Amino acid sequence: MFKALLLILLSAIVVEQTSDQMNLTGMPAEISEIMQNQQNAWNSGDIEGFMIGYWDSEELLFIGNSVNNGYETTLSNYKKSYPTREDMGSLEFTNLIWVPVSSDAGLLIGEWNLIGINNGMYSLLWKKMEGEWLIIADHSSD
Repeated sequence: MFKALLLILLSAIVVEQTSDQMNLTGMPAEISEIMQNQQNAWNSGDIEGFMIGYWDSEELLFIGNSVNNGYETTLSNYKKSYPTREDMGSLEFTNLIWVPVSSDAGLLIGEWNLIGINNGMYSLLWKKMEGEWLIIADHSSD
């Protein structure tokens, strides 16, 4: 009986901790707005508009099938991978976990879905620079 109660108590603690970790508490509203705008741009076939929110720097880091540096490289790779509107499909983001790193940086974990084409996960490192939240590193995989 004692072991059963202890097991139930430990299970409740693990579930509570997991629930606390799986939330977006503290995530800046600006980031949600940027990502909604990116999703809308993508779904309109506007890759340049989708890139708004990424740091326009050669120091931008994008990790997919390989490691790439730079805003222009990332933009070019998106254009090569999705040459037509039909190739782009319809994008949905699901943000899952916000991990604050400092008062002006955080890690966002989530899922992306190109409906009927492909899906995967992302981890986005956001940093507030000159009053604007920007993605400085993107690790997306399917």
